[in-house]
Amino acid sequence: MQLYHFPSPNPQKVTFALKELGLDCEIVPVDLAKGEHRQPAFLAHNRFGRVPVLVDGGLTLPESHAILAYLGEKTGRLWPASPAGRAEALRWLFFLSQHIMPPAGEVALVSAQRCLAAHSTRPARPPSNAVRRRYRRRWGSSKIIWRKTNG
Repeated sequence: MQLYHFPSPNPQKVTFALKELGLDCEIVPVDLAKGEHRQPAFLAHNRFGRVPVLVDGGLTLPESHAILAYLGEKTGRLWPASPAGRAEALRWLFFLSQHIMPPAGEVALVSAQRCLAAHSTRPARPPSNAVRRRYRRRWGSSKIIWRKTNG
């Protein structure tokens, strides 16, 4: 098995599952900062240019939650055996991918931009009003305080 990986939350979930399951897997680093995810060699595995991607024999599987479900089915561990149990596990994976990861990703992106801006001569760009509205719609206005910046 090979896992195309960048140290971000979705690929890390798969890495943790592989370790917990005791599966041998070659980690193939994909440097997003260098644009390796846009190279033809990687796009042959995932035409959308996203990590993680698991290659297991003839199967090439992108998307962290699909990979987690596959690993659970393959090993019979960390995955419910009954159809009702699997449906419940999938419900939580779908909830996570739909409602938790998008705003968490936006917050992480803004944090990364601010961190990079701290080492730049340009002022940091605050989150857009669209990002603020989306976050408030999901989590309410009291969950985060957006700091206004000059510039």
